[in-house]
Amino acid sequence: MKKLLLLLAFSMLLLSCSRNDNDSNTNTNGNKINPPSWIIGKWTSYLDGTAYQSYTFTSSDIVMSIGGYSQSYKYIADNGGYSQTASDTEFLFTLTSGGISQTYKFKKVSSTKLNFDNGTSITEFTKQ
Repeated sequence: MKKLLLLLAFSMLLLSCSRNDNDSNTNTNGNKINPPSWIIGKWTSYLDGTAYQSYTFTSSDIVMSIGGYSQSYKYIADNGGYSQTASDTEFLFTLTSGGISQTYKFKKVSSTKLNFDNGTSITEFTKQ
């Protein structure tokens, strides 16, 4: 529960912080977010058999949903600091706003399984 509150607090903080022009990592469409093709789609984690959290990856956005709350990272990335690295099995991105950075690391386990490493624990996600 503590992790959930910290994640939500960080997301709200990123929304309220001012613009930071320190990053220029953009793709050819002008969007900073450019996930690899293998991760595109909706990925959901489950807690006691119930959908708990999800990440939806598109070619130009990442949306995190938890407890009825959804957060698009596109605005934050386009107007703040954003960097990403990707391979055939890993996708890592960092959002920075107001001097605070948060890194997200996803690792492909199979075509339908994905692990999210938040630095203290690993959560498994299933592709929908």
